[in-house]
Amino acid sequence: MAFYVEVFQRRFRDWVAAVCDAWGYSLPNEAFYQRVRERLTDWTLEWIGYGVDAGLILERGLQFDVAGNALGKGPYKWFSQRSGAAEPQCNWEYYVQVAFFARLWEPCQEASLRLTFEDELMDLAVRRHGRLLWCIEIKEQAPQLERLLAEIESHGAEVDIEAPDRGNDPLRKAKYLVTRRPQFFSGVAIGMQRHFQVLYQGKNAFRLVEANPPLNALSEPPSREP
Repeated sequence: MAFYVEVFQRRFRDWVAAVCDAWGYSLPNEAFYQRVRERLTDWTLEWIGYGVDAGLILERGLQFDVAGNALGKGPYKWFSQRSGAAEPQCNWEYYVQVAFFARLWEPCQEASLRLTFEDELMDLAVRRHGRLLWCIEIKEQAPQLERLLAEIESHGAEVDIEAPDRGNDPLRKAKYLVTRRPQFFSGVAIGMQRHFQVLYQGKNAFRLVEANPPLNALSEPPSREP
């Protein structure tokens, strides 16, 4: 078993114990931990374990924060408290989000880029000298991501900046693109990554063109030795 998967498994049990103590759950059986591993996949577990070990993911009991977070942001919750639940309810998307944050941290540092977590309306963002270069949206599952990307692209021909967007996440993301104007946009889910260059066509129009991510180091994992 990979070293960083083991790191995640040990620390995850601590987070589960903390949430059970705080919210009055009984500790779950081993089948719970196996379901979590299968759902998140070892890729996600490995990168979270790496992030914890490297000090990029900062543990706060049943909550967490991330390295370099701005004052007043965070912490974030590993779990949600839901009426009638008999066991901890994972905030699945956060696990994928922190895994990709850990994945990007070292390449961003090496390229003198600033990586941020929960950046306005985007899950992750990368800046060069203060200017937005790349924004990343995270979903847990690939079908969720495919649907979101298609809906964002449907607004590309002419984004209605004045249209109400409450509860309309694709429109909000489209507005973000034409107002913040990043050069790159990516969608990430478990087992899926799609990377685009954003081409702007007038003030409120854009087109997403498949492209390589802006960091070539994304293909190289960190050393996974203890």
